[in-house]
Amino acid sequence: MSRENDPQAWLEFASRDLSTARKLLDWGDYLHCAPLCEQAVEKSLKAVIVAKTHSLPPRSHNLRRLLKELADVPEWVSEKMPDIEAHYYMARYPADVDLEFYDQANTRALLEDAEEICQWLSVQVNDLNKSGAS
Repeated sequence: MSRENDPQAWLEFASRDLSTARKLLDWGDYLHCAPLCEQAVEKSLKAVIVAKTHSLPPRSHNLRRLLKELADVPEWVSEKMPDIEAHYYMARYPADVDLEFYDQANTRALLEDAEEICQWLSVQVNDLNKSGAS
């Protein structure tokens, strides 16, 4: 099996992104922490999609599009997705960077949201694995 077809591989990479994001937050590198939060959520979403479909996930960075592949998504997850998704671009391109946004409080809140969503998505993967869903 390709690692791209393995939900646990996606979760492992998401976990690594969150771990690095935590370190960057501790170091005060808020600008680089934010895109890793987005990447962790993206990889966790792809883990659920792979667990559900047993096929490659869509090649997309659009979290809301990926979220549509899931059923029974809690409202709190849907509500947080646009804010997290924004950091895929906002923290990467000079024209889009709002350096004043990237302070300790805002970045910590972003990381906490990403961790909470990734935890929920990890549970979804485990539930799918237990049920043998397709």
